[in-house]
Amino acid sequence: MQRVRIGLMGLAVVFLLVLLAAAFFGVASGGDEVTRPGSDGAPSANAAAVVASDERPQEPLAELGVAPGGATDVGNIAAPVQRPVIIAAPPAPVLVPPAERPSR
Repeated sequence: MQRVRIGLMGLAVVFLLVLLAAAFFGVASGGDEVTRPGSDGAPSANAAAVVASDERPQEPLAELGVAPGGATDVGNIAAPVQRPVIIAAPPAPVLVPPAERPSR
């Protein structure tokens, strides 16, 4: 039981250290300036970029070029050439009558 208690205390200490580091580096970098309005009360230019990013594209994968888009005409796409599959039969065994077999 003492091992569990020590493990939980260590986990809590690490969590608090990470929380303090995140708070310190967040304040030190001034990361809140992106969402603050300008000095005259108007939204800053960054706020306009946030509003523009809300307009999501209809097909984001197609715009990146990793998925086919709906703009291509399916009738113009040629079907792949399918070659016939030829399965060769196994060779026939050579049967020798028992009288003609070589003796061992």
